[in-house]
Amino acid sequence: MSKRRNKEAAENTLEGSETFPESGISAAGISEPGSEATELTDTLPEDIDVATARLDYTIPNNSRRRLSGAVYIFCGIVFGVVWLILRGDGSPLVNAGFLACSIALLLLGAHHIWTGVDLLVDDKEALVRASDAVGFSVGHASAQLGWRGWLSQPTWKVLLYSNEPQPAKRALVRLDGVSGAVVDMLEEDNPEDWAEFLEKPEHSENTGQSENTGHSENTGQSE
Repeated sequence: MSKRRNKEAAENTLEGSETFPESGISAAGISEPGSEATELTDTLPEDIDVATARLDYTIPNNSRRRLSGAVYIFCGIVFGVVWLILRGDGSPLVNAGFLACSIALLLLGAHHIWTGVDLLVDDKEALVRASDAVGFSVGHASAQLGWRGWLSQPTWKVLLYSNEPQPAKRALVRLDGVSGAVVDMLEEDNPEDWAEFLEKPEHSENTGQSENTGHSENTGQSE
């Protein structure tokens, strides 16, 4: 009996609840079918969505670091000026922390500007230079931009495979992103098994058994 009363009370609550058309959610907190609230989906930004990526995508230049470096230096100068002006007023809001932040931001900004060199070798040229450096004919290859050392020198890391259905050789070549010179290189026999990626030849499988259903039967008896 109590279950029936609870069910009737719940139905009365839902019938008397209001629905907000903009959100598709009723006053009882239940989303209406077909509303926007039940159709929302997550989407990737256009610049990292592989489905909408452009074929002529260009890797951003390393010199963009200079912009962030200039912002750090500007903020460091502001912190330093505020500390110089208000340090003798006994203000509890301005203390030695402003000076420490100013020095840290100035050093960080100087590092960004110093390391923001232009990337003179793009990914296509890096692939060509790496292909010329290895001792085999190149098939599959890919390039990735990284940095090395305290000065964050831009460096291309190029992975190459020999030109066979099952590559016999592979190599990893690192190229300087400014001069294009080979920093180091590792070449070896390919230990990977690409059998699962190769196209398997179509072949017919005889899984059935042949049956002779068209034979004649002699049902008569010679007399």
